[in-house]
Amino acid sequence: MSNRKSEEDKQSVLNFLDKNVLATISTVNNKTLQPESALIAFAELQSLEILFVTLKGSRKYINILENSRVAMVVGWDPNPQNWATLQYEGNALPILKEEESKYKEVFLRKKGTPCNKEFLEKPGMQMFRVVPAWIGFSQFPKGKTPCVIEIKF
Repeated sequence: MSNRKSEEDKQSVLNFLDKNVLATISTVNNKTLQPESALIAFAELQSLEILFVTLKGSRKYINILENSRVAMVVGWDPNPQNWATLQYEGNALPILKEEESKYKEVFLRKKGTPCNKEFLEKPGMQMFRVVPAWIGFSQFPKGKTPCVIEIKF
């Protein structure tokens, strides 16, 4: 794949992420080996990394501390003109206290996110940065050729 095509693909993914604020994240409970999924609000970085916040002690928090690999699904518009979805696999890393303020600013700039300043600063919250390993983005516009993008890291 050419660099130009990879940059176009990356921009398509970023544009899609920018239009969405919620994702489903899946983790694995290391004791039971059962998958566990939850809805999260997220913000994206230009590097295609994803930020999210969760309560310390939540299932996903505990699971990630034991196994940092996560999978996510973002988006599905019920309007057939806009059918698109993104699958995302990566490693979730806790954000250190000294880095938190710059990442909180990213959240606060994102339009439509339910993560306001009060939520982000609530006691017991932990922010994570997910570094991508694989991204699959598919668009199925009605009456047009589907577009499928795969990015491996």
